[in-house]
Amino acid sequence: MTQAQQISEKAYGITGQVSSLTLNALSVVAAKVALGGMDQLSFLIVYQAWILILTAFFITRGSLWRFLANKCGIGVVAAIVISNLAYYYGLQHLDPASHSLIVRSYVIYGMLISVLFLGEKLTGFRATLGLLCVLGTILCAWPDSPDPLRWMAAAITSFAALMFAVYSALLRAMPGGASVFSALFLSSVMLVPSLYIYTGSTISDVAGSMVNLPAFLAALFFTSSLYVYNISARYMDFFGVSALRAGSPIAVMILAYPIFGLSLTWFEFLGIIIVIVSLWALFSEHQLTRFMRSCLR
Repeated sequence: MTQAQQISEKAYGITGQVSSLTLNALSVVAAKVALGGMDQLSFLIVYQAWILILTAFFITRGSLWRFLANKCGIGVVAAIVISNLAYYYGLQHLDPASHSLIVRSYVIYGMLISVLFLGEKLTGFRATLGLLCVLGTILCAWPDSPDPLRWMAAAITSFAALMFAVYSALLRAMPGGASVFSALFLSSVMLVPSLYIYTGSTISDVAGSMVNLPAFLAALFFTSSLYVYNISARYMDFFGVSALRAGSPIAVMILAYPIFGLSLTWFEFLGIIIVIVSLWALFSEHQLTRFMRSCLR
């Protein structure tokens, strides 16, 4: 592969990942609006039901079989189910700010998986920038006045972040014919009945909530986000993909703050600057290395 092709593929990967971040941020904003009119568990049932409906249009028996007949596929579905349950358990028992902060541990888990299990090379330069990305996300999500931290809920939320990283890594190992829509469909098939029974909802309750437009948009944007993530992640190493997720709170802030009339704190502003500069340096590593070497000659 020529250098021009490598640059082109890297640019395609970064563009896709940024698009995925934007779609995910739109999903978060839509979910926030939806949660203003329903409780979290009711939202989750409707959200998963819409994912089930949306993904049903893009699956085949062959794609479902490829997931069910593959150990990585079963792992992806299991990790999605577990991560969703753990994520919303944490959201129920932690204040939103603390919950958002702990979920950012996904970046750390993703970087560790890239080095320990995927065999990607970790240089001191990349490690430093990775830690700066983590610091930036912590500052972006730092709570102004958090409730006393509940350690069990915090641990479960961090476990949800680990499962997010695990299923993202496992998706990379799936054969090309396996569709991410199949994973979302199968996980929703398991989640919707479980949540329906757990909450004691009636069919009429669920049917009435299905007309909630923000909940539908949250599911649509999330499904699109994961699809774009999956097709563009193959053009980047997993360390870079995980580092880019540090931009998630920035995308949410850009979209959500004007809508909800919020203002940036100095912590958040500093976190945004650190993440942007760190990501720019990470994806300009070779150019910066050549520049530094030329300066030292």
